[in-house]
Amino acid sequence: MLEVSKEALDRLVKVEVTAKWKGNDLGLVQYENGIVHARVGVDPHQQVKVDRGEIPEIHRLSFGEYVGTFRWEELEDIQMLEKDLKK
Repeated sequence: MLEVSKEALDRLVKVEVTAKWKGNDLGLVQYENGIVHARVGVDPHQQVKVDRGEIPEIHRLSFGEYVGTFRWEELEDIQMLEKDLKK
């Protein structure tokens, strides 16, 4: 059973992990065994290639919405951001 300290209950935060992959902005959603699934902010210079399916790691879900699957070791500028939701 997971136990949470009383002090931790006083803090409510949203945690986001972001990264870059070949110029594209990523919002990491899931990590498992070295594989990362993420929402993708496509670099405008690569937009046409992504829409044509020439970059197999990135898939278009709908207009302006992209997701992708990447190898952890290929990611750059990995950051974890915390936002306090109680303030």
